[in-house]
Amino acid sequence: MDELYGRLLLQKELTKLPDKATLFDGMQDVSKTVMMCNRCGKKIKKKEVLLPVGAYYCPHCIQMGRVRSDEKLYHLPQEDFSAASFLNWQGKLTASQQHVSDSLVKLQQQQKTVLVQAVTGAGKTEMIYQSIDNTLKKGKAVGLTSPRIDVCLELYHRLKRDFSCPISLLHGKSEKYSRSPLVIATTHQLMRFRHAFDLLILDEVDAFPFPDNEMLYFALAQARKPSSILIYLTATTTDNLEKQVKLGQIEKLQLPRRFHGFPLVLPQFFWQSKFYKMVKKQRESGFPLLIFVPEIRQGEKLCQDLQSNFPHEEIALSRQQVLNA
Repeated sequence: MDELYGRLLLQKELTKLPDKATLFDGMQDVSKTVMMCNRCGKKIKKKEVLLPVGAYYCPHCIQMGRVRSDEKLYHLPQEDFSAASFLNWQGKLTASQQHVSDSLVKLQQQQKTVLVQAVTGAGKTEMIYQSIDNTLKKGKAVGLTSPRIDVCLELYHRLKRDFSCPISLLHGKSEKYSRSPLVIATTHQLMRFRHAFDLLILDEVDAFPFPDNEMLYFALAQARKPSSILIYLTATTTDNLEKQVKLGQIEKLQLPRRFHGFPLVLPQFFWQSKFYKMVKKQRESGFPLLIFVPEIRQGEKLCQDLQSNFPHEEIALSRQQVLNA
């Protein structure tokens, strides 16, 4: 039953029923009118999810297989792996990268939650190698997760090259899970884990749909062991993470330079007094024109001004508002 260690699975996901396992109700009562799914943590009104047989189901994580109130979730506690160093990477970190890597190891020993904010191309992956290997040396489990499948695929190919231990890759179209000390998975796949990882690393923490998804935050917390270490990796942080940094709940490490050592180029703002003349000249070319503004209200005002100055042009405003969950 290797597939069940550190996992949380439906009966239909098992090749055979284990002799001994911890069983959880698929759903549990929160009140007389509300149920909670024990896999994704979402709360649902009973009247909205009642089945003809009298049981309830969770619609929120149904893409992972339907959880019902009259069925069980199966779990076996995670067990240690063979302790060894599996790191094959022969590269060399820059001084700035090495500082982040060493700081991660130190904070890992202190069991701190860490946010690593580094510009794209700074070498975030290589900076976590020592923390990963230190965990594997103790026979413990490491998980790398991201909301994006393409990031998971890239991580898998790179770590497959740089680590000699078995590595599992899990996403919606991946092969069946094979127990391994190093797991790379999309954040949705974390719903199938329970208290599995001693070190869990979330890459692209700002990527859709993670930042505003309570279900994925629940999955992230449930997949970790109570004494585990959590590392966030990102190029662009979030308001929620920055708030936790200010409260002292998360330690923050920053790397504003790429491997070549030069700082990231920042935009400079300047007043353009001939803006409408530039637009008029561009429109004479006959090619489409895209203008970007940082805020919706600015876009609305600019759209009105452009319509007044260019009444014969077809002008459209495209906008998207992201709300905090």
